[in-house]
Amino acid sequence: MQMTGSMCPDSSIAKEIKCGRSKTTALIHEMASMTKERLIERMRTNVFSISTDGSNDMGSSKLFPLVVRTRNDNEVHREVLSVPTCESSATGEKIFSLIDNFFSLHDIPWSNCIAIGCDNANVMTGTKSGVFAFYKKKNPDIILAGCPLHYVHIAAEKGVEKLPVDVNDLLTDIYYYLNKSALREHRLKGFQVLHGNDQRKMLKYGATRWLSVGRCLDRLLDNWVALK
Repeated sequence: MQMTGSMCPDSSIAKEIKCGRSKTTALIHEMASMTKERLIERMRTNVFSISTDGSNDMGSSKLFPLVVRTRNDNEVHREVLSVPTCESSATGEKIFSLIDNFFSLHDIPWSNCIAIGCDNANVMTGTKSGVFAFYKKKNPDIILAGCPLHYVHIAAEKGVEKLPVDVNDLLTDIYYYLNKSALREHRLKGFQVLHGNDQRKMLKYGATRWLSVGRCLDRLLDNWVALK
């Protein structure tokens, strides 16, 4: 498998290197190990912040990827440190233990950890038994940086409740109003040309595919004047 040749097309030496599965796997593991050691060394000697969030509940175990942000030579680095597994109920204490054990194993001082990034669930941010509570015992000066996207989502959800129409129903009604009539679709194309829009159909919103809402709304707003 000539991976290096396709990755480095400007190197005549790289083009001649061939790697099968075993050699490629060994190279990746060695490179990952070197990168991890450099990251751990920066964590030992400089301040850093750490973020984590649990994977979906699948079976009896749950993954907690640790993402670390460090600074080196005036550059900010964001790297995955480790992906420990919680084999039992993911309480604040057990999640903290995953991180604390890693720090102890690699002699990383908690005094260098200046902030924790996480979602706003009580198991993470709780001041009594949440992960943050155990962080504070190790470093009283640590800062909690909750996820702003969760707050944005909650604000948007509350805002939508005040709209005079149901957005999902509106998307569905407009789609079927046009889809059931070739004449209506033909007239819409005329208005799209008139207002400088691309001649594109309205997208079908699928209630079971909630991510489609964004695409459907974008298409609706792009053609709002033509639709009116």
